[in-house]
Amino acid sequence: MKALIYLCPPYQVGTVPSLGLGYLKAVLNKLNHESKVFDANKQLLETNKQLFEKLNEGEKRFLSKEKFLVYTYNLKKVLSYLYPAFIEPDDLELLKEISADVRKRFDELMIEKPDVVCFSLIMSNVPYTALLAKKIKEKTNIKVIFGGPVCNYDNARIFLKLGLCDYVVTGEGEISFEKLINSLEGKIPINEVTNISYWNKKDIENKPETKLISKLQNIPLADLGQNVEDIMPIMASRGCTKKCNFCAETNQWKYYRTRNVDSVIAEMEKRIKENKTTFFFFCDSLINGSKEWLEEFCDKVTPLKIIWNGSFRCENLSFELLQKLKDSGCDDLEFGVENFNQEILDSMNKGTNKEEMMQILKDTHKIGMGSTMNIMFGYPGETQELFFKNLDYVFELMNEVKGFFLINSQFFRIFPGSKMMKDSKEFKIKLLGNNDTLPPQLAFIQKEYNDFFVEWKGSFNPTPIELFERTALMEDLLQITKIKRYFKKQEHKIDNYNFEEKITQLIKNVKQEGNQEELFLEFDLKEELLVERTGQKIHELINLLEEKNIPFSITKTLPPCIFGEEQKRINAKCQQCINPIIEVDEKIKLCTRKIKEKFQETKIIDSKYFDKNKIKIKSEACNFCTYRKKGECEYIYC
Repeated sequence: MKALIYLCPPYQVGTVPSLGLGYLKAVLNKLNHESKVFDANKQLLETNKQLFEKLNEGEKRFLSKEKFLVYTYNLKKVLSYLYPAFIEPDDLELLKEISADVRKRFDELMIEKPDVVCFSLIMSNVPYTALLAKKIKEKTNIKVIFGGPVCNYDNARIFLKLGLCDYVVTGEGEISFEKLINSLEGKIPINEVTNISYWNKKDIENKPETKLISKLQNIPLADLGQNVEDIMPIMASRGCTKKCNFCAETNQWKYYRTRNVDSVIAEMEKRIKENKTTFFFFCDSLINGSKEWLEEFCDKVTPLKIIWNGSFRCENLSFELLQKLKDSGCDDLEFGVENFNQEILDSMNKGTNKEEMMQILKDTHKIGMGSTMNIMFGYPGETQELFFKNLDYVFELMNEVKGFFLINSQFFRIFPGSKMMKDSKEFKIKLLGNNDTLPPQLAFIQKEYNDFFVEWKGSFNPTPIELFERTALMEDLLQITKIKRYFKKQEHKIDNYNFEEKITQLIKNVKQEGNQEELFLEFDLKEELLVERTGQKIHELINLLEEKNIPFSITKTLPPCIFGEEQKRINAKCQQCINPIIEVDEKIKLCTRKIKEKFQETKIIDSKYFDKNKIKIKSEACNFCTYRKKGECEYIYC
């Protein structure tokens, strides 16, 4: 039997090998079947980035000023893609582009002459996968299998009724997938295969779950090929030690399990040898579920002299253990902080303590390791006061360590499979399905369509508009902390003393070297340099950067008096014009003026970490400047 394992776009990991696909290929290798992985996500990202970005953007539809949306795929969009004659697509031109790419993938797939095609489904790639799978089912007799995080029994029923596949593997897939392949070969009857859904004569049958794999080291090692890879994914555990109310992974993986350390080290050694990899990232929900396991791993990975990182719960990490992590090659810790308000943490059933989290983050910074704070805002019950109080804690922390943590923020959303969705009444949440009537030709899917939850309501804070405005602010904080964390060393500081030399050298470098990484330009120009000749020189550099397609950002505002009409175009690249974090009096603060630009419909709660943003004139000439008098000059340093 020949099988193709397929990942459709869009998927955020991009060009990193897919670990899930590698595990499926390993199962097929074990059964001595010919198999091939098709990472259409990676191919599209590399060959048609414009379409990839359109697909990615098309899935960002979970935020609204008017209502709360359930975090799931867009079933109506899927139906409009499959049946455009009955439901008009939102973007017909985009559908034409996607359909053209699907035809190309289908032709490539047919050259391989497979017996089975296995699709890995995540929420964002359901529409594209549906188009390709439907084409396979209509044009061939190839068996199609769906699996992945989206594949629960409810979605399996939708996929099967739409004729997209023959089987849907639900839950932990390795054992079920192996049995299903054996069944397709006639080695075992289909009723012996668990964790699957399929058409059994005239009805859909859902086979119950199998016992979860307790010894993860017994799973065949993921086959990720032998290409040279800069970064490789790896898995050391499944599940989590806690049961947060908002999390869907708790129900997906049920309980916390680990591979033994030796099997993880052996896999790393294999990737180092075969893929020339020295950087690993763990795809686990958390890497510090067991202190004993983590300490043993640190001891055994240190001699490999590699770099690794992963996700951590912000607890049970002493200064000594953090130092051990750094010595072992861990260069960045992604902490699931979520919130610093203890009442919100308790409401989430997070099981963490604010004081302990803040101490761990301080220690991480002191040791010299990178760290990311995953912040969730808008959790039910988070008032505007609590939202800004949480920001106070974040800025208190950064001011205490005199440095920046990367803030990776997410607004609260309800995930299918989470406790909050399964037990919505307990949380006083009302779930709403699609309420419109489908065309008569689609009546066969009407019930599933109406039962498909797309919206939720609750009589508590925040309101949709509050969540919308908070999101705009937090997206800006993410952008500016990225720059402060990752690009600080690449910043070119240009002032009155080095202007001529620095600008001349940059122009020379760009002309000679061509393509470069993104440049960050910080101008601090005063008095005699606030003239048009200065603007002409800067303009020459910027034109050259744009001509060579070199990305750049300006980290401080430039005055219009040196540019005239070009000011707006140039300051569109200015981070100070966009982002609200400022540094004043040796403190990291939020700019009140810029926050007010985000919060136009809801209340701003005052904070000691807000700066009232009084304008400090940098030149005597500014006193008489027409731009200043008209209120058009943004040349201010808070």
